Amino acid sequence: LQEEHDRLFSMLTSTTIKPKEVDVQTSISGNKMEEIVPKMMELDELIQDQKYIIIDKQVKAEKIIKQIDDVRYREILRWYYVQDLRWKDVAKRTSYTMEVCQRLGARALEEAGKYL
Repeated sequence: LQEEHDRLFSMLTSTTIKPKEVDVQTSISGNKMEEIVPKMMELDELIQDQKYIIIDKQVKAEKIIKQIDDVRYREILRWYYVQDLRWKDVAKRTSYTMEVCQRLGARALEEAGKYL
């Protein structure tokens, strides 16, 4: 959604300068602009809705994670599920291999399941 929004915004704001002309003209006609602006507004709403959903899920996940006693499990779950890191990036933050992180992550999920 954000990529589509950015593409439309780029279309709206791009300008062209023709040699020997001083005035700047937008690359979109007025009719196109009338079509694009409502689409951008709709995309903005969808993006905001998705952000609220993600934030809500992160808050719920954090409440569950806080209840887990094992610090390793909490860190791994936060990095992977809340901060949206890949397993290889989680491994870089620990002294574990990616495979060990995945196994710990599976155990951490089992532990988290107790608090659902």
